Amino acid sequence: MKFKSSFKYLLAICLTILLSPSITTFAENHEIEDSDFSDFEVIKNGANEVIVNWKGLPNAQKYIVKYGDKIIYEGAETQFKDNNLLEGSINEYEIAAIDDKDLILSNAHLKIYTKLSNGEEIGIDTFSTSSSIILDWPDVGNIDQYTVYRDNQFIGTTEESNFEDFDLSNDTKYQYTITTEVPLSSNEIKILNEQVQDFQSFLTEDEEELSNLVELSTPVKTLGENTKSTTLTEFIVTPQISALAGVSKTWVKINTMILNTSSYPGYIKSPLPNSKYYYGTDKRTTITSQGSTRSSLEATINWSTLAVSQTKSIGWTNRYTKNSNGTYTFVDRKQASANNVYLGATKKTSSMVDINFIHSAKNPYHSTAPAIKYEFRSQIYKDGTTKIRGYHSLFPSLGIFRSDGSGYKTIYTHNQGNRGAWELLGHKTIDITK
Repeated sequence: MKFKSSFKYLLAICLTILLSPSITTFAENHEIEDSDFSDFEVIKNGANEVIVNWKGLPNAQKYIVKYGDKIIYEGAETQFKDNNLLEGSINEYEIAAIDDKDLILSNAHLKIYTKLSNGEEIGIDTFSTSSSIILDWPDVGNIDQYTVYRDNQFIGTTEESNFEDFDLSNDTKYQYTITTEVPLSSNEIKILNEQVQDFQSFLTEDEEELSNLVELSTPVKTLGENTKSTTLTEFIVTPQISALAGVSKTWVKINTMILNTSSYPGYIKSPLPNSKYYYGTDKRTTITSQGSTRSSLEATINWSTLAVSQTKSIGWTNRYTKNSNGTYTFVDRKQASANNVYLGATKKTSSMVDINFIHSAKNPYHSTAPAIKYEFRSQIYKDGTTKIRGYHSLFPSLGIFRSDGSGYKTIYTHNQGNRGAWELLGHKTIDITK
């Protein structure tokens, strides 16, 4: 008998792709304005390089591509390449088409994940323009179709591992949920069968005693559906490539990350006694506004309306075992809850917004583990001044960054050094004006 369970699949999960390099092309089947970016193609070479192509725009004299506050490409070609990236990291790019008067014709915002070093693809790449947003994820084998919801409302299905959503509003927050049904593996079916057989054996140990209690037609065990529910949050953004007259928006981002150190060169031993497991770091050595993180919490302030919105993400916790030759074998991964990661504005004026940032997220494998915590109260001024006071855990590393539209500048960083997970119990207070 073949079991199939309705499995709501997290599409950011790590999946093996046989082709290398991987190439994703988006063919447009919806009418697109000539002034918008379209026909994106992404090539992922190994774990450290991406190449992005797009369709040229009429009247565009050149294109500018920014990564954070750095311009990584400027020229007439409709392609850029970025290498020396971290494996399994998310990388954000802003692209602008410039006309002969040095004015911006159109722009786009891209979020692209690199592969892991073993060739596995992770994450949901996104491509945002003024007219659409494209979601692209690693293909899941042996499935019929994916179902896509926007803000919990059904918007369509697709047999491909990508989806394009149209008729969206600029600077508006959208939440997407992608689900599919995945057949259980042979090992999972075997385990379920064994559970049923064990339960049957238990019930029939004494048939005379149980014959009056259990009818033969009564199911001996009801197997519930193996379901997981998850959401993916993405945003339509309007990147600013060149300086604008005055500040219209401000972004404040707080990232936590586990750095590679001499004590933890890529992996951290579980602090639990007798545990055989290790956890992966974020495979980086510096504290920046971009790249892979444990968590990211960002406030967006619209100075014209004084509206404050939040963007948050939680990185994967990867679990490994250590081999006798010193290498590590990937076992599985989980994602911590983001329920206690949030922000809120408590005071607003035309020149200042007061925002509280709250963060408490635990290792998803250990419910009793201490959490990565911080609590900050901030005053964000339109003139560029940032005041932040509060406390944070001594582990892991942490960075606070601000952007007024022309790249992020660093407000504060804390380097974990060679501290370990037990330093989650220690805290540091800060009071900064910058």
